[in-house]
Amino acid sequence: MPSTAIRIFSIAALLLGVMLFQSCAEEESSISIQRPASPSLPVLRSRDELRRVISEAGDRLLLIDFFADWCLPCKQLEPILEDIARKAKDSVDVYRIDLDSNQALAQGFQVRGIPYVAFIKNQVIVYRLEGLHPKKTYWDVIRKFGSESG
Repeated sequence: MPSTAIRIFSIAALLLGVMLFQSCAEEESSISIQRPASPSLPVLRSRDELRRVISEAGDRLLLIDFFADWCLPCKQLEPILEDIARKAKDSVDVYRIDLDSNQALAQGFQVRGIPYVAFIKNQVIVYRLEGLHPKKTYWDVIRKFGSESG
């Protein structure tokens, strides 16, 4: 008798595990990063492109986002930056740099973790944010250093 009870318990546990696995798989497949319909942000692919963007910006604020395709917080930040790029196009230019393709640039910016956002004005880094922050934090920095701040 005890072996029958153990078998029944084992089968019930197995079925419960399968059901949990299936529900997690369904939930995971339904999770998606919401992306606005706008085109994605420009990605700088070389040191020369970055130099050109910085030198041509003058006193305009630049937001440079270091990201990686495998980084979930980076994917969560992307729609925030796309929204900022649309709504603050008169105050800031937003660019992205793929960390995996540009490790030398990341070292030059002293990137220790991603997402990493550098705000540049007049060819100087005026503010840095490491990790994912609330949207308000990015807006606060743009208000402080953007073109309307003089």
